[in-house]
Amino acid sequence: MALVPITPTPGVVKVGTDYSNKGQWIDSNLVRWINSRAHPIGGWTVLFNGTISGQIIGLYSYPIGELPVLIIGTTSNVYRYDGTLTDITPSGFTPPTTGTLTAVGYGTGMYGTGNYGSARTTPSALFSPTAYAYAFSSFGTTLVMSCTSDGNIYILPSGASILTTCPNAPNGVSWSITSDERFLFAICPLGNKGKIQWSDREDYTNWNVTATTLSGSLSIPGEDDINNAVNWNGNIYIFSSSAVYRVNFVGGTLVYGIKTIVNKYDSPLSNRSVVCTPNFLCWLSKTGIGTWNGQYMQIDNPVNGFISNNIYPGYESYTFGGYQEKYNEVWWFFSSTASIIPNKYVVWSITDNLWSIGSLTRGAWNTSSVFDNAILSDDAGVIYEHENGSLSGSSGIGSLIPYLQSAPNEISEGDNVMMVDRLIPDELTVGADILTYTIKYSMYPTAPMQSTPSYQVSNGKIDLRVTARQMAIRVDGVTDADFSIGVLRANVVQRGSR
Repeated sequence: MALVPITPTPGVVKVGTDYSNKGQWIDSNLVRWINSRAHPIGGWTVLFNGTISGQIIGLYSYPIGELPVLIIGTTSNVYRYDGTLTDITPSGFTPPTTGTLTAVGYGTGMYGTGNYGSARTTPSALFSPTAYAYAFSSFGTTLVMSCTSDGNIYILPSGASILTTCPNAPNGVSWSITSDERFLFAICPLGNKGKIQWSDREDYTNWNVTATTLSGSLSIPGEDDINNAVNWNGNIYIFSSSAVYRVNFVGGTLVYGIKTIVNKYDSPLSNRSVVCTPNFLCWLSKTGIGTWNGQYMQIDNPVNGFISNNIYPGYESYTFGGYQEKYNEVWWFFSSTASIIPNKYVVWSITDNLWSIGSLTRGAWNTSSVFDNAILSDDAGVIYEHENGSLSGSSGIGSLIPYLQSAPNEISEGDNVMMVDRLIPDELTVGADILTYTIKYSMYPTAPMQSTPSYQVSNGKIDLRVTARQMAIRVDGVTDADFSIGVLRANVVQRGSR
């Protein structure tokens, strides 16, 4: 008789087969890691639930005095919300809708139709979803906006009721952003690949390069497409398909300089998957996580199998991320169906360097000092303040519960067969009596897993009877109380051999 710890090591791992991940948690939902222990995530409360057009794919917030202002970018319109919803869509705006391309040849027709190598007599729709994105920033109390579907730079000064084209600003831009030195940047103006242009200081209407202005431009080397730009740690960082560039203020007649800081890298999955944290930039790529904090690092992603096995082909570019300041986490959402609104997520706990995964439908993320918590939207146009309240009171929670599932783990060696007749959680398991434990077990790695009934702790233990060589654990939490999962020990008795 022996009490054997059977709790997997902290963090979810989803690489390879379940058996190769033995001793690990391999599935989860609505849980996070705090000091290497699993806890439920916080709930969310409704910030806005009104009538809007299109699906939300962009959120941005900034203050005007003490008034928090939320900007909402959808696939058809742009809105301002400060307690009252106002449609601020500019006149002539080309919205970020998705569409199809028509082509003769390969397409969406039935497999095997027609002769291979011969053009179809009638065309079929070749679906090519384009993940357009909004670029929001602020110039004092003036909102600055561009969209990859449109190409113009728009402004909304304080007191204005609708976005208007920024006077004298170049058009045909792929991105726009403001700097800490109060310059407005136009990325790839007039469709010029690699060109970066900025306005005069403190004057976004003056783009003339003269002896009395600080307006200017730079070019990045090569002909790569520029995907997006972010303002982090006082510099502008520009991401192309093959490199990352830093644009920094140098003053004098040059005003700005540019340097290649990452070359030939695994680029972000989308222009919304780059996330700014206090200590580094990071982005989700096809093979892992890229980071920059003065040097470039490619970090292995232990849940990359969850992403690659579930992400819907062609919808990678709808992936987006955000920083959860309260818990020092980075979240990335991606689509597992043919939807522009992602429905699955991965979470990186930076403090613990641990991961969790799950399912939750969200379309956009905003983190700023204007609101106390992160702001996210869903596929129905509802906007939430996350980490506010409990899961049980959260809109749309339905039957979702926080849980963790382990990989099968061997409890015996060789031909030995073991019986488990008792489970004992440790004293650091908070809420042990509200957690539900289910044991799955089998004699061989490839044999079908059998399952016990669900148990709860009674008098500090769970009595059961399982005979097996390997065993997996599922722990279900509740939505109306906090809990943490500590070390679970099993009383193991040898029953013989086979």
